[in-house]
Amino acid sequence: MPRVIQKEVIVPASLAEVWNAWTTVRGVASFFAPKAKLELAIGGTYEMYFDPDAPPGSQGSEGCKVLSYLPQQMLSFDWNAPPQFPNVRKERTRLVILLVELGERRVKVKLTHLSLA
Repeated sequence: MPRVIQKEVIVPASLAEVWNAWTTVRGVASFFAPKAKLELAIGGTYEMYFDPDAPPGSQGSEGCKVLSYLPQQMLSFDWNAPPQFPNVRKERTRLVILLVELGERRVKVKLTHLSLA
């Protein structure tokens, strides 16, 4: 049975700004992790480094990939648990980010985090 966590928030920003926050290294550093490696392509790298000074394999979401995207509408990528939970880290989960422009400088961000295990 799939396990699902969903969260919605209204962000006071333009659609382009919110999209860039999720899909660029600079954007990720602005709100999520101090360093990242992102390649916006199917199968591209989607890694956030929460502890960039840690040894490789313990820095963050290493090994995660872009699964799909629709520019300024949707982004999905696989995800892993923090390195301090090695058994759970092996279980790959998925995140889907949906963006809906509600008006000038108002974007609804809907995050769905799911496990298929």
